[in-house]
Amino acid sequence: PMDHLNQQDKTSPLDLPSVKEKNDALIEKLSSNVELNKNLQIRVDELSEEKKANDIKCKKLEELIFSMRCGQSRLEEEQINNETLIAKFRDEEQALQNELER
Repeated sequence: PMDHLNQQDKTSPLDLPSVKEKNDALIEKLSSNVELNKNLQIRVDELSEEKKANDIKCKKLEELIFSMRCGQSRLEEEQINNETLIAKFRDEEQALQNELER
């Protein structure tokens, strides 16, 4: 049993550099991940701002489209009124023409 403990003690110091290397590598990877996360958060914030700006543009476009549809409806009403007036004038013109021919 004592030999077993002595053997363990002998191998442990040999493993320490390997453990330190692994820890250093992990620390480096974590540092790299922290930096990546910072950069990603910056990008997320930028995209969030872009989304807000795009939402505002979208709202303005929706309002413009609504306004244009209202305008189109008014133009269609005007066109119907104009066609009605034209028909009425043609009828009156025809009536006057008929009177002149008598």
